[in-house]
Amino acid sequence: MYYRSRSLLAAAVVSALTQLSAQAEETSDSADDTRLGAVTVTGTRGKARTVLDSPVPVDVLTAGDLKSAGASNGELGQALQTLLPSFSFPRQSNSGGADHVRAAQLRGMSPDQVLVLVNGKRRHTSALVNDSSKIGRGTAPVDFNSIPISAIKRIEVLRDGAAAQYGSDAIAGVINIILDDAPQGGEVSSTYGAYHTRQKAIGKTTTDGQNSLTTAKIGTRLGEEGGFIRGGTEYKDRNPTNRAGFDGFADTPGQRNYVMGDGVARDVNLWFNSEVPLGNGKAYSFGTYNQRHTTGAEFYRYPTDQPQFYPNG
Repeated sequence: MYYRSRSLLAAAVVSALTQLSAQAEETSDSADDTRLGAVTVTGTRGKARTVLDSPVPVDVLTAGDLKSAGASNGELGQALQTLLPSFSFPRQSNSGGADHVRAAQLRGMSPDQVLVLVNGKRRHTSALVNDSSKIGRGTAPVDFNSIPISAIKRIEVLRDGAAAQYGSDAIAGVINIILDDAPQGGEVSSTYGAYHTRQKAIGKTTTDGQNSLTTAKIGTRLGEEGGFIRGGTEYKDRNPTNRAGFDGFADTPGQRNYVMGDGVARDVNLWFNSEVPLGNGKAYSFGTYNQRHTTGAEFYRYPTDQPQFYPNG
């Protein structure tokens, strides 16, 4: 009897430990599910879903993801190209106005078939119609680089057609940019970079494309019910680059008439985001402002003159 009782007691202890272990695993799994569930409202007509529960392919990019992308001179389009598998942001040269307002593509479709939202509201397109662009000729794309990376809290990207829900401008997908809504605190940052390139075509090592980026933002609470206002500014300065070789047309050697590379760009960005609860609703306001001065090289047109009189054209 003594040994049997001890065996029963040991079995009971083992059973209790097993149950506690199972409960601990269930609690841990539940905690992991809660921690991993990024909520998104893009691409659904019903309630908000987590990324894991969404029936459509949705990518959620945080502010940390955008900063770690290492985009040159703080270009939002370049950061998205680095992070998204089906987003392309070609760097064109000698393409007229497309050198200054670069067009983006999602899933290889036309730039005007990508719907861009800011805080869930439609973002306006640029005033430029790409009439001489290599990408999206005849379209008026959204200027991604007019939205500062420092102003963004997260980005939700729907990589699937959503024309039935959003309209024909969402055939390629939807990009929803959520602005920073932190009710307090601020941030100031500054970066500098340049290209140091060995160009075999001219047999030299050149340093060009010097660029600097300075950003600042701050926020404060509005009232006692969770209201806030947050805003910031950004200044970008980019020098030109040239990757062209020597011109083989002119009779005199050593000429570099053709230019292949980025132009000069000076950007000033301002933004704000605010919200105040009002009973069962809320009053909100947000906006962005971009002023850009750019210069770029157009396609070089060779002359049809007599080389005996004008060897360089």
